[in-house]
Amino acid sequence: MIITEAELRLMLAMKGDVGAEERMILQQMHGEAESLVKEYIFYDPEQQTHVEYYPANDPSGGLSTEYEQPLQYSESLMAPTRKSQFDLQLRHVPVRKILSIRQHPLGRFGTTDHLLDQFDDLGNPVANVNELTLGTDYWVEYQKLNLCRSGAVFSAGSWSEEPGSIRVEYVAGYSPSELSGRADTDAAGVDEAVGLYTCPGLSAAAIKRAVVLTVAKGMHTQQNFRRTNDGNNVGFSGGGTFQSERLQDYAYTRPSNDTATNQLTGLILALPSEAMQALSTFRHYGVMAF
Repeated sequence: MIITEAELRLMLAMKGDVGAEERMILQQMHGEAESLVKEYIFYDPEQQTHVEYYPANDPSGGLSTEYEQPLQYSESLMAPTRKSQFDLQLRHVPVRKILSIRQHPLGRFGTTDHLLDQFDDLGNPVANVNELTLGTDYWVEYQKLNLCRSGAVFSAGSWSEEPGSIRVEYVAGYSPSELSGRADTDAAGVDEAVGLYTCPGLSAAAIKRAVVLTVAKGMHTQQNFRRTNDGNNVGFSGGGTFQSERLQDYAYTRPSNDTATNQLTGLILALPSEAMQALSTFRHYGVMAF
């Protein structure tokens, strides 16, 4: 998870023992908020290993498509043709390390043996003849050691044009230290010992803050939906709900009674504008069609 439940409870001032119902609501909001953040920035920011197949687009569209020849029945419409690509755009960023890249025109998204691990008769791993060599066959657009923000990998020639013919195994995402804004030299050394990549001075704390703001909004929505009067649960009345609220950098003002009623009774959970602003510099627009 981008942020732990314990951190959320601290930020939301949920002290002491929390009832089972309240905890279930928090967990539900937590999962939805993290999904919304990942959808908004177009990738998973948690550092982990990914195995993906490229290119995933087809000749009828996508970033590696050019329209060069007019169709026979129309001079105004162009027929799609595939274009060889010098650069490969990986889906998750920042890229920290490429573990392996294998390429074969008959790879077919890993459904054949060409891109898969190979073993001898005794079950020992053997070199995969289709594996490319870093620095010779390809290189990565690193801004600093173990940090490629763009996710761009360049080929010494050109990448295969056949869909699913390239298998990439790589580590991408921010470490817990970077997501907490505590990525210093000491943290980098500790993280390296457990196999994590951390760049001193790199902060992705805004991603974690966006989750907190979204959960806070969702919890307030749920609380207003369940509010009681004189100890008896009387359901929801939008006209009597809060007008505004604030939690650290998060502030929310109801536009009108009718609009608020529709949002709250619908239990709509969406990213607050403050969360979207925090995430603005972390969005990844360079993703290939997939």
